[in-house]
Amino acid sequence: MPIPDVGASGVPEPALPLSSVTVPIFVPMEVVRSFLDGEIPAAFAEGETTELIERPGLSASANWNLTRSPLQLSGDDGVLAGSLDLAGSADIGVDLGPAGISKNVDLRGRISLLARPRLQSDWRLTVPDFQIRDELQEATMELALPAAGTAPGEETEENPILEDMPRLGAFVRGVRNVVSAVATSIGERTVSISVRSILSRYLEPEIEALRSNIVEDIAASDFLEESAREIWSRLCTSVPVESGYWLRVKPVRARAAQPSVTTEGILVHLGVEAETQLSSSSTELDCPFPDSLTVEPAEGGQFEIRLPMELDYKVVRRELSGFLVGETSESPFSIGVDEVTYFGAHGRSLLLGMAVRTHTASWLDSFAVGTVYVALDPYLDVGSDTLRFREVRMDTASRNALVAAVAELGEPFFERAIERHAFDLGPTYGQLLSAANDAIEDLSSDPFEVRGTMDELGLMGIQLGAESLRLEGFARGDLSVVVAEIP
Repeated sequence: MPIPDVGASGVPEPALPLSSVTVPIFVPMEVVRSFLDGEIPAAFAEGETTELIERPGLSASANWNLTRSPLQLSGDDGVLAGSLDLAGSADIGVDLGPAGISKNVDLRGRISLLARPRLQSDWRLTVPDFQIRDELQEATMELALPAAGTAPGEETEENPILEDMPRLGAFVRGVRNVVSAVATSIGERTVSISVRSILSRYLEPEIEALRSNIVEDIAASDFLEESAREIWSRLCTSVPVESGYWLRVKPVRARAAQPSVTTEGILVHLGVEAETQLSSSSTELDCPFPDSLTVEPAEGGQFEIRLPMELDYKVVRRELSGFLVGETSESPFSIGVDEVTYFGAHGRSLLLGMAVRTHTASWLDSFAVGTVYVALDPYLDVGSDTLRFREVRMDTASRNALVAAVAELGEPFFERAIERHAFDLGPTYGQLLSAANDAIEDLSSDPFEVRGTMDELGLMGIQLGAESLRLEGFARGDLSVVVAEIP
């Protein structure tokens, strides 16, 4: 291998991987029912009208009121179905001139509703096909209305001629009463008033107004967005780990699936993609909340977090110095390490520079000093969660031929010394597991209850950067959110 130029590694810094977290947000059916029930007035409908009967010379009026029972709600196959019972009465009054008729009619009925909630990219829920139907039971009122004419016994103006003829006058009056009674009996009619059909004309606009109000209130509600903002802000964090590292999480993209409606409630899968990293220092994070939401098919409530651990080359150099400096090989070619002068990336390998001294014990003792460069490849021992080095290859930057020769002969010495040392990452990842589970517990706050655990943690790869060695770790687990109340 040629003498390296340690001034430029030519290695770009690897991009941070994106972690994927899918959080099922569950709203129990009782919470949904309570929210919708609050949108419907308890005094469902009331009113009055004076245009009850359209008949010349006859007027009728009515006033009514309807109250409702609590909303009953169920769900299945993506559809919410609800119903509530109506009960009330209508007071009917008919003006017949000198006399009037009044009657109280009981009212019974039911209101049913159907809704299929849909999620939009602006974080709003809509119910485009929301339906409300009234099923008011038939209620009628029977009225016996007299025909026009003179009622029996009604006095009429007497003819003056008959006043002089008492017997004839009595006879005429008797005949008149009989004719009037017969005419009244023949002309009398019974009128049936359909209270349901009358009230339906007034209920339909009120039901349509109620439907519009509910649709508009749901579309205007920022509950889902505020819930997502709360989760987003809590994910944007830098959590300390006891081993001196910080778990850095920066959410960058949001996605979600269309709501799933079941008998238990409504389930919305919210997905977050985030940059995650184990860093040796805390970082102030800026995590802008996305204006739009990507709507896509649902995934399970699990997460896989990529956990790149940045090992600064200066830190690794100090670690290597701790066990290499002072190491001396056996005679006849003695090699001692005085200082680790360089450690960094070079191409696809790592380069280790050491200031060494050599001693050749023979009939002609000789001593020399110089710099030896060792190329080595990092690898992960996944089973033991350790970082090791292998494929040690020697070269020298010294012009001293003796150093070069002795270094070549001493290559097994360096290889054994370097390969037997390992960076144990188990404690760091163990502390990370504990810190992450604590962080999950801290995510809960009214009205959200966060449930979940991180139960699998490990290493999966390694990358070389310009300034650091990146160990690719991962974490898997499950996470869910239960909503206790819709504000």
